[in-house]
Amino acid sequence: MMVVVVVVVVVVGGGEVTWVLEDWSGTGAGELTVTRGQQVEVVDQPPAHSPARDPSEWAYVRLSHAHDQEGHVPLSLLRQPPKQQRSDLDLSGKVK
Repeated sequence: MMVVVVVVVVVVGGGEVTWVLEDWSGTGAGELTVTRGQQVEVVDQPPAHSPARDPSEWAYVRLSHAHDQEGHVPLSLLRQPPKQQRSDLDLSGKVK
């Protein structure tokens, strides 16, 4: 029996991709205005010129289709994509 494993990974610029849950207007320095349903990439490290934010409450993101638009948004606005479902088959084809 041959088992084919296909893995799909969404990579935009190296960061994790997620979606915006609700509209939000960034009003402070370094904040990004986003709309519900937008796809964003979470950037690991904000640039040095960006104002400091608490990483437990804020994420530095980049709009997925506009690499020149990035800034801080509240973490509560972001949803993680569903995790890949684990297969019931291991690579040898045997049921776990």
